[in-house]
Amino acid sequence: MAIFHWYPIHDQAVTLAVDLPISQESFQQINRLQKKATQQLSTLLDDLVPSYNSLTLCFKREHKWSDHIKKIDQLLLSLANDAMNEIENETPIKKIPVCYEEYFAPDLFEISSQLNLSKEKIIELHSNRTYQVYAMGFVPGFPYMGEINEELILPRKAVPSQRIKAGSVAIANKQTGIYPFEVPGGWHVIGQTPLTLFNKNRTPLCLLQPGDQVQFYPISKSEFESWS
Repeated sequence: MAIFHWYPIHDQAVTLAVDLPISQESFQQINRLQKKATQQLSTLLDDLVPSYNSLTLCFKREHKWSDHIKKIDQLLLSLANDAMNEIENETPIKKIPVCYEEYFAPDLFEISSQLNLSKEKIIELHSNRTYQVYAMGFVPGFPYMGEINEELILPRKAVPSQRIKAGSVAIANKQTGIYPFEVPGGWHVIGQTPLTLFNKNRTPLCLLQPGDQVQFYPISKSEFESWS
């Protein structure tokens, strides 16, 4: 059984972390824990923030962690034990269309040269896998997903791109992600999705959430342009 430890990060916030390396297994423990915390601590909490192998509980202003330290400690230990023993329901896989053609993939040729892989092989390796959404950032709606095939692993760009288009699908290190807006960025762009990742008029605001399972599938340029 994995061991959880917790530590305060603010008067109204405490983080619960699992002592496992970052992996789908460790994140599944966090996902289970988030569900339990929602059930058992909802009257105390303003928000829950899951990440790779931790869950931060953000308490309401009238509930400082120091006022409830014993109760929180006992409850979090109970939640950790419950999380280990739960049977996880299968998470539906979200399918994301991606156009990998050259117009939408400015870094694909260079990546092909660096990795000594054909463009077709890179597309196959990237789309032939189910990814876990581990966390959201660095801008609203950007999903950090992993892990990519080990043949595709390469570091971030030495010099970040000044302009990456909204919807760009990119890879760096062991992860893949999607840029929700046109922003600078240091990941290698290998395609683009026509889907909107963040919409302030939509509930939820973000298309993807931590805990989601994602698969990419290739589409043509004409399919991309006619997508609605």
